[in-house]
This record gives sequence, structure tokens and C-alpha cells, in this order.
Amino acid sequence: ETFSGLPHRFERVGNHDGVTIINDSKATTLDALRAALRMAEGPVLLIAGGVLKQNDVDFVKESLDQHARAVYLVGTSADRLLSAWKDVVPCRNCGTIDRAVEEAWRDRKRGDVLLLAPGCSSFDQFAGYEERGNHFKQKIRILTGEIAA
Repeated sequence: ETFSGLPHRFERVGNHDGVTIINDSKATTLDALRAALRMAEGPVLLIAGGVLKQNDVDFVKESLDQHARAVYLVGTSADRLLSAWKDVVPCRNCGTIDRAVEEAWRDRKRGDVLLLAPGCSSFDQFAGYEERGNHFKQKIRILTGEIAA
């Protein structure tokens, strides 16, 4: 009953202006990304991408169609994921986590879920999923005014 979960595993970072913020940086496969989409309660602004571990990127399209309002893509897989998913959900190639968070933050609406669930490894931009998740949380704290830039 007292277990609050583990860092980077569908970790609730907070709620700001009616937007729930979740760090699931440990979601390093597309199966984990799909599970995170299904667990999110509300329209999802998804940050995804990095180094793909799987060849099939199409099987998540149904979950994207049902749960995602927009996808902000990062890393080396961004172009491939954009090409595969743009027919079911609006997608943008943001390149970096910083830019993806900024764009998702600008697009947010009350009731949205801002979700980092990359579906990929982080090794193109970070040393590991922990560093990526911590970077995400730091960027959120700056945008919410919790800490100074």
C-alpha cells in the first residue's frame, strides 16, 4: 500500500495546470511505449524516440490512434517513426528532449498527459534511461517555474 513506484517507470512527476506529467524513460521498447499509452488517463502528448530496438514500428499505431493527441519525436529514430506514424497522429521531429518538452508544453491543454515513453534506448543522446529521465524531469521543473533556468 505504501509502495510509490520506482523512478523512470511510469513515474508521476506532477500535475501542473491540469496537465499530468509522467516520466517513463524506462520504456525502452515499443511494447513498453504501447503499455504506457494504455495506462495514461487522458489525451497523451507523447515524447518518443532514440535508438530503435525493434524493426516493426507499425504495431503501436492502434494505441497511438486511440490515446495520443500528438507525438514529439527525438533521436536517431525520429524520421523513421514520423514516416510510420504520421498517418494516425500528428507527429513532429523535434530532435532533442529539450525541444520536444518545450513544444509539448506549448501545445498542452487541461486534461492532457505529457508522457515521456520513448520506446527506444537513449544511447544516441544520453548515457542511459536514468540520465534521460532525470533530464526530462529537470526540464519540466524549469518550465513549471519550480526551479530557475
